[in-house]
Amino acid sequence: MGKNKNLVKIIKIKRNFIDNFDCSPEPRLPKKGELYFLYETNDVSKRAGKEDFYYSDNPDWIENGMGGNMNSTVQRFHGWRGTTNDISTYALGVREFLGSEITIRTKTISYKLIFGPDLKIDKL
Repeated sequence: MGKNKNLVKIIKIKRNFIDNFDCSPEPRLPKKGELYFLYETNDVSKRAGKEDFYYSDNPDWIENGMGGNMNSTVQRFHGWRGTTNDISTYALGVREFLGSEITIRTKTISYKLIFGPDLKIDKL
């Protein structure tokens, strides 16, 4: 599993502060000190390659891991969980949310989310 370090992810939201036009909702930020199951999705189609990051407070995933798309009863905390319609899902473990930093620029807001070390090990 490698070194158990903090995980830092940056979420950017495009905004137009100059014209006061704002069509992007504020993200639901995690709560400091709470545990979250982290995962990401990748669009593996030839035209994309986009990666999205998610955190969930789903108690079943935090306790048991995320099910795979071939067999949802096989739950894991890490690794590939399946691909559906060119979207691959990868589990990143369970981590405590430590805090965030917000950077505001002319057209974007960046949320730097800081999660602690991985807390779960997969049982085989």
